[in-house]
Amino acid sequence: MRILCIDYGLCNFHNLISLVEDGHKVYIMSDREADGFPIDYYETFGIEPVFIYRDSELRKFISDHSIDTMIVTNPSMSSFYNEWNDKLKYIGLNPRSSILETHKWFVRGEVEKLGILVPKLLDRPSVPCVMKPYITGKNHDHARICFSEDFDGEEKHFIEEYLTDTIETNVDYVMSHGKWSILHTQQKIGEDLAKMSELIHWTCTSSFKPLSEENTQLTLENAEKFLGWASEFGGSYIGQLTGFIKDGKWYFCENNVRPSHTNSVPYFVTGDEWLMAMSGHPEIIGESFPSNINKMIVKPMEPNSPYPYHLHAKHNVAIPCGLDIIDGEYRVSHLMRVKSKDHRVGIVICDRKIPQSFIDDIRFDGNFYVTSIL
Repeated sequence: MRILCIDYGLCNFHNLISLVEDGHKVYIMSDREADGFPIDYYETFGIEPVFIYRDSELRKFISDHSIDTMIVTNPSMSSFYNEWNDKLKYIGLNPRSSILETHKWFVRGEVEKLGILVPKLLDRPSVPCVMKPYITGKNHDHARICFSEDFDGEEKHFIEEYLTDTIETNVDYVMSHGKWSILHTQQKIGEDLAKMSELIHWTCTSSFKPLSEENTQLTLENAEKFLGWASEFGGSYIGQLTGFIKDGKWYFCENNVRPSHTNSVPYFVTGDEWLMAMSGHPEIIGESFPSNINKMIVKPMEPNSPYPYHLHAKHNVAIPCGLDIIDGEYRVSHLMRVKSKDHRVGIVICDRKIPQSFIDDIRFDGNFYVTSIL
């Protein structure tokens, strides 16, 4: 196949590599400037970056390069479904499924109808609170945790109670042609600290923990209710559902119709298996994903610190996303660095098992330090 992926925050890194390994020609499209996108790193794996700024350029590229498959993970680009679904094999979001992330007021109301708890709605801002846009648009408006009296733009938002002393839960899932499969669950600590400042990336403050058996069951009970409803919207994508546990009750926070930004979670399937999963067999990915997955976050000592890439081959650990080859060395890509005030953004490493010897060698190398291990 000849595949064009319209990516969103480098979400498709590992599955694109798998597609190349299975013999497909893969292009990745970005509308960012070339000096910010990790061009050299992608090209190392045989993925060809392309920079397209207009719809007319996209149509010409699809025609000139005989594209037969399109992957779309950006909710704001889901309208391409209407134009290309009858011409190409289309994998990703349609306009209906994209609203599960972007139409936050609508989703909150529907979740409540399902019997899932949501944070209390506030009539007016009070510190602390969470301000969520009614609809997230192309202006990248997003939820804000407010700990100051800066409530600019509240007329475009609704306001929820900020829940304190909670356990934040993540559920990664695959949605495909009205069917779904859950990959894994985890507890995430510290992401709320990043959201208090727009220029702090979540890897700067976050860590992971496994959920207890009781909290896993509570999380999955609510996730299954949500996914049963969400499956009615169609689309083929990998998403993440976030909630909070407080006093033994699970509360809905948000749903993302994509993996995490700068995703470094391998799916442990071949490229052809990934294509089959996205064609109505989500269990191929869900059942291949180990329940006791290992994750770690490493952070550069300096913005331009060279990354010890050779250690992945030495210890047989899956390579991470978010790197580029800059001045002949592997380093955190410029695309990621701008997301933090000090330009020191963490890299997520994920595999079935990360040996202690790999962790020790990262520390011994001295250019990156380990901030979190699961």
